[in-house]
Amino acid sequence: MLGYVFATNYPAEENWYQSFLSPALNYACTGHFGPLRLAENAPADDIAAMQDVDAFLHVRRLEFSCRSFPRNVVATSVFDGIASSNVEQPLYLMLSYGVLWRWLGPNWWVSHYVIAALVAMSFLLLYVATQRLMPPLLAASAILIFLASPIFIRDVLSPRDALKFPFVVGITALLIGYATMPRTPLRFVAFAAGLGLLIGIGYGFRSDLMLFVAPAAFIVAVLGRVRLDGVKTFWPRRALANVAVRAGALGAFLVALVAGAWLPLLNDYYLNPHNRNVPYHSLAAGLYGVTNYDLVQSHDAWNGMYMFRNSYANDLGIGVRVLEYASRRYGDDSVRFAHERYWTYAKEYYLDVVRHIPADMVSGMVGAFVNLMTVPASTQRLTLFDNKQPWSDTYGFARGTWFFRLFVQPMDLLYRSWRYCPEPVMLVLNLLVTYAFFSLIALRFGVRAAAAAMVVFGTIVGVISLRFEMRHTFYIYALPIVAWGSAAWLAWRFGPLLVDAVSRRRRGTADDRALAVLRRRTGRARIFVAVLGLGILASVYFILTVARSYQATELRALITDWLKRTRMPLQFDTADAGEGRSIVRVRSSLPTSTGGWRNPGDPVTPRVEMAVVAVEVDGTACADRLVSLTGIGVSEPVPDYAFTIHETFAVRLQGGGDYVAFFPAFFYRIGGLDMRFSGIETPTENLSCIKSVSAVTEFRKDDVLFDYFIPAAAERLNNGDLFRYVRIRRLGMF
Repeated sequence: MLGYVFATNYPAEENWYQSFLSPALNYACTGHFGPLRLAENAPADDIAAMQDVDAFLHVRRLEFSCRSFPRNVVATSVFDGIASSNVEQPLYLMLSYGVLWRWLGPNWWVSHYVIAALVAMSFLLLYVATQRLMPPLLAASAILIFLASPIFIRDVLSPRDALKFPFVVGITALLIGYATMPRTPLRFVAFAAGLGLLIGIGYGFRSDLMLFVAPAAFIVAVLGRVRLDGVKTFWPRRALANVAVRAGALGAFLVALVAGAWLPLLNDYYLNPHNRNVPYHSLAAGLYGVTNYDLVQSHDAWNGMYMFRNSYANDLGIGVRVLEYASRRYGDDSVRFAHERYWTYAKEYYLDVVRHIPADMVSGMVGAFVNLMTVPASTQRLTLFDNKQPWSDTYGFARGTWFFRLFVQPMDLLYRSWRYCPEPVMLVLNLLVTYAFFSLIALRFGVRAAAAAMVVFGTIVGVISLRFEMRHTFYIYALPIVAWGSAAWLAWRFGPLLVDAVSRRRRGTADDRALAVLRRRTGRARIFVAVLGLGILASVYFILTVARSYQATELRALITDWLKRTRMPLQFDTADAGEGRSIVRVRSSLPTSTGGWRNPGDPVTPRVEMAVVAVEVDGTACADRLVSLTGIGVSEPVPDYAFTIHETFAVRLQGGGDYVAFFPAFFYRIGGLDMRFSGIETPTENLSCIKSVSAVTEFRKDDVLFDYFIPAAAERLNNGDLFRYVRIRRLGMF
């Protein structure tokens, strides 16, 4: 009821690529699950009918009659290949809609039932997963509050992103609560196969589920327990039998994984091999500084010296970089954005970038962990609700009802009381609660289960840090609610014993026998979790230290080389941009990265062109001033944030020397819109700090990073400026 009522109060809209569902509509009307293609020389009636199909798939109409479906379509199947990849539109979700539409008729109201079922499954799976960690009433209440929260219920409106949630819960529960139980060889192999099948099916509903492959394989191979009661022989033979069973289980796991995911794997790895690289575009977009506030990192979109960033989390900001990379490095000018070879170049581009910045990748993982451990005081920027009053904003349709007065408004009050709690306090509280939670897992399921929980938890944190947006990461916030529920039960159940122990100690009397038994029974679990947690912390610190040393060396060499590149002076003028800001407009021809020249009046073409504009700032005249510069790329003739680049650097000038800011200037035409570099925007008071504007004239095939605001003298560059820090308010940067 919660999911259904909420979904019916929000209008259907194209917010999860319904336009890709043409194979589902094809199946609903013809029984063929495959791409929708008109026959050759299709009559005008069929061409007109395709307009009705397009209107339905773009949610301009909520119902569709198969009587309006084109009559002369090719009888295709999945073996003909589906144009969209499993990342863009999960194939099993597409097939599910096809089946539902064939039963109920094509209409978007069916999404209300899909969302209702999704919420119901999420509740039941979370309840089953937590039944041994807290009493039933507490578990049900905590889970219902989470499912009703803006973090979950707003993102569940997109089945494309939300259908992974039940799979995440189910797979996590299996890996923690059941994977480490002792089993006979046959049962051990069967469990591994079932686990692989579940992950494979889940992958077909959302490609993110592949994140479980590595931890599941590790848990099965290392933490699982094989009972070899029937093997009574010397230990070498038992050890060999143990290894053989585990190897067989891994093989069964992988075979079942492929069997469960056969349809998307067939489409993306055989029929459309370019699709296998589609995720790398999304990962490259995850490098934007726009998400760094949620990763509690310094050197974000409004601060720091190096690395590309964009104030808008759009796809074209990465797309033009990938297309320029393909043109300059590989001489491929015919590649189209988000089509076939583009995905392969996106993979090459992403891997080329991250090999220079391993420390920032680890820092992102640490930042995601800190975000989770400071909930709800941590920043949540990329959300679908008002952070000041998330519950009231989410349930605005219920204003004036008893539900709003008795539940929504009190939840907002409770949220605000914790939202503004100091981050260090929330960090300590959440760490203690998480420690108690993992200790309870070790006590209930064994120390191997606690180790498995840390493996799964660490893997999820690492993966979500790569593209930290709420629609991708909301499932991880189930952990705090479950951990706090468990801690609340522990406090209620054993708190009186601890209070009594303190009282006895003050009176000098002996400890209660029940407390002594409790300490003895839980001691192993508590010590194991503490030692394992400290070991992981030490390992992360060591890896981060090594990565920072490597990254500083890599980036220092890149920046030193960049400062030595030849540059030519540019003519420019300034114009008022309003609100105390001015824009510096370039009036000269620009040398491009692919060896050509671009004149100011040249038209924008479907071939990406990129120049690099350098702005030199007088560090002596403007010493100790915070100078911000923003590279502006606009869309014409219609302003559209999806085609806009808004790249800001803000650096405090120190040391009395000059600084240079490098900005890539992109020109690209796509879909009737022009992306065009407009100029450099800055507060008007900073215009006097600009000494010169020039363009880089020397480019190389192996160039990858073009975005810096750095000292003009490379020797003044500090290693600390070349990687990100995790920043916790009131504690500083780490």
